[in-house]
Amino acid sequence: MCGIAGVFGNHAEQYDVEKMLHYISHRGESSYQAETNRASGFNFGTNRLAIVDENMGRQPFYSPDAKVQCVLNGEIYNHNELRKNLQKHYAFKSSCDSEVVLAGYLHFGEEIFELIQGMYAVAIYDSNKQTWYLARDHLGIKPLYYAFDEEHCLFSSELKSFYGLNIDVILDFPCGAVMKNRAFTRPGKNYRFNDENSGKWSDANAINVGIDKLKRAVSKMLPRKGEIAACMLSGGVDSSSILTLMRNLHEGPVVAYTFYNKDASSSDDYEAAKIICEHLDVPLRVVTPTHLQLTDFYKAKGVWMTETYEPALVRNAVSYHFLSQKISDDGFKFALSGEGADEVLGGYDYFELFPKNEIDLNIGYALNQLNHTYLKMTDRASMFATLEVRVPYLDEDWVAFNTELPGEFRIRNNENKWLLRNMMSRLMPDIIRNRPKLGMNQGAGFGSNDPGKSIYYKAISEYYKTSPDRMKADLKTISNYKENYQIDESNPEEVFNFCRYIEHGFTKLKGSENRPQLNTSTLISAITN
Repeated sequence: MCGIAGVFGNHAEQYDVEKMLHYISHRGESSYQAETNRASGFNFGTNRLAIVDENMGRQPFYSPDAKVQCVLNGEIYNHNELRKNLQKHYAFKSSCDSEVVLAGYLHFGEEIFELIQGMYAVAIYDSNKQTWYLARDHLGIKPLYYAFDEEHCLFSSELKSFYGLNIDVILDFPCGAVMKNRAFTRPGKNYRFNDENSGKWSDANAINVGIDKLKRAVSKMLPRKGEIAACMLSGGVDSSSILTLMRNLHEGPVVAYTFYNKDASSSDDYEAAKIICEHLDVPLRVVTPTHLQLTDFYKAKGVWMTETYEPALVRNAVSYHFLSQKISDDGFKFALSGEGADEVLGGYDYFELFPKNEIDLNIGYALNQLNHTYLKMTDRASMFATLEVRVPYLDEDWVAFNTELPGEFRIRNNENKWLLRNMMSRLMPDIIRNRPKLGMNQGAGFGSNDPGKSIYYKAISEYYKTSPDRMKADLKTISNYKENYQIDESNPEEVFNFCRYIEHGFTKLKGSENRPQLNTSTLISAITN
């Protein structure tokens, strides 16, 4: 895992890749900053978070003749299987999955992108063919942005790397796509739920296959035997299921982390987390920041860290970051999370508001937008603390299995996530298995995400009350963007966030005026009114 940045094209050295990497230094450890290489036609590098083979894992990896270079951000979960097939063709120098991608390209060519499974963003330069590639995983779990000038293609793990560069438009690399020399050779991937198999699956069969698939997904993401495994835990059915499978599958200790407000009269998440941890005999570590710590961080770094102006995403990102920072401070380089379950399993309450024949269509929309919403939040918030988060619910095989199931396995008799809840019926207490979904801040006791009730909304409202001139200046700034952006000028949090978004240069991102969160809220309002 790392942050990658670079340039393809003649005289690529004219771009300061070290500076691009500096802006995303949080994505790597201090010992492995700006590991770069350059030659005619390319200039790229990484900030490395060393998880496998720390001593030999320096990137970029290059071929024996140094003609092919490769950088990878992410994890290739089937790299050991691929390594076995490649050993007779390539002399490996490390245990790293990045080198497996390089060896695979040398042997299979572009076909390697059809063989790797995991969460990744990859860049390869082949000077023998004067060819370069960019590729991204099936759901965009790992970020990848790119931009063009007349002669070059620039890329990075985050928008921050483009700050100050003379670039007009930044693009979000499509999920599941492969680009070769500016042309896509594999298009982006869009998932659809298939309701044509309604007679194929019995309840028992779906439950048995489902638990096997999810066990396999969790197993891929566990640390080595004997090492401690960390899990982010809210006490809901999603994260509790991951913790349960970790406890049952991992040959080593497991520890859980939860986030809550110790000054609140109650925290539903904390109480539930205690129940499941006691049931599993797993130690629970708690993260208890103050209101002031959270709101000060939000105002100073929230938008810069998260690279969005959506209030709900920035709020969750700040809370998620404090949880991630504690896990990182405790010495972990990665943790497992329940992120993505709602989008795969139909977990949001609003899905049930749609006509039955439209439910799966809207679940699919949420899944395909995930890289713009909660995956983006998860990646930025955790990597800002130099922590990798692994997401079993977004494993490629598990997602593919779920898309083949009819809708009754997602929502049945007003029960969402029907399949998961029934898969776990014998593995966890019913009070956890049947627990309704709560937003992160609400469950932790920091107020809901409704405007006026959030601690962040209140903090920014107070900020503008004490700085009325700043409010006027920010509203004036917004007036220049009204034609393309939907910003509620009566909402101080939206005003504040969008002005910071402008200041950081993030409006260069093509499509940044689109707001999946706002679109969903508008849709729900239309259905219910």
